Amino acid sequence: MQRTRYHDLDWLRVIAILLLQLFHTGMFYVPWEWHIKNPMISTTLVYPMAWLHYWRMPLLLVISGAGTCFALGFRSPGVYLKERWKRLMTPLLFGMLVIVPPQIYFEHITEYGSYWEFWRTVFNFVPYPEGSFSWHHLWFILYLMLYSAVGLPLMLYLRSDRSARFRDGLVRLVSRPGGFGLFLIPLFVSQLILRPYFPETTNSLVDDWASFTYYLGFFLFGFVCCQERRLWEEILERRRGNAVIALVMIVAFFTVRAHYPDSASSAYVYFYMFTAATMAWYWILTMMGYARTLLTRDNAFLRYANEATYPFYILHQTAIITVAYYVSRSGLVSVVPSYLVVLTGSFVLSMGLYHFVIRPFGPLRFVFGMKPRPRLAAKRRAAVPQTAA
Repeated sequence: MQRTRYHDLDWLRVIAILLLQLFHTGMFYVPWEWHIKNPMISTTLVYPMAWLHYWRMPLLLVISGAGTCFALGFRSPGVYLKERWKRLMTPLLFGMLVIVPPQIYFEHITEYGSYWEFWRTVFNFVPYPEGSFSWHHLWFILYLMLYSAVGLPLMLYLRSDRSARFRDGLVRLVSRPGGFGLFLIPLFVSQLILRPYFPETTNSLVDDWASFTYYLGFFLFGFVCCQERRLWEEILERRRGNAVIALVMIVAFFTVRAHYPDSASSAYVYFYMFTAATMAWYWILTMMGYARTLLTRDNAFLRYANEATYPFYILHQTAIITVAYYVSRSGLVSVVPSYLVVLTGSFVLSMGLYHFVIRPFGPLRFVFGMKPRPRLAAKRRAAVPQTAA
């Protein structure tokens, strides 16, 4: 079986990670609860932030589901799980002990004489917010590991010939008008059942089963699209129609949100969730469709950026909080210039750490979930021109 690289997915992965950088920088300036806040808050920034909030992580999970399909295609289930564990759980543990603690430190900086005094409290292993032990933004890595393991029997079934009739039926349903909307049904049903018991998105797993199930739907959709290429072709063919629906749902989302009462009825809450999920769904379909036509070229920048996405994701929120803390203390609190400084500074810090500290060194590549660097000898052999016999 020949390996095929889908460069549109690589481009979308890079875009999704950059959107996370924009979003988490914005969290410093909006009224929503976050680890630290700028002295000056923006209500205008809430609108693009609300729009990003509902589809940024689902997009990344769709891409991860497709990537999981590719990974499983060239490995046995045992090798696949072993590799997933190494590339996901090692960075998660390292991140919880080294990368995440500075975020908690800046949140409680007045309570400690130094960072080292604070860091010792991490090893009390008392969960945040009571203690200093947390995965914070690295929840995504844990959820992805669980999706990869728990979903393995279903994914193996979808890869087998036994699922051919199911996949044929799925393609027939999707090819009908409004067919892609059918994928929303299990998402809505899961939320109707689970949201009353787990109303908040906590990213802490133990009390987050509504969101856990919701995100799982996007992950499995990415896997199914990768496995059944006819679905991908339908996404390509229907991209214009999906774009129209996405734009209509954006208007509907902000209309509903503008009239969202402080103490809404359950029916109103679910209607809000319906508009948000539908907007996210069709926006993701639109991005996937147009990426298949506009983002198909490979180049050196894409290869570099694609390799950097995972370490960058692990680093980015800590870099944002670190830079934001010192920028706010400098007296620069006006939202627009402060946002640009924090965005630029945290990006440079994350990329500088990746390029100069992580990328060149094997042990750090390992704890950040990267593949080993090719052997220098192999590079030299590849660089030697081949002569005819």
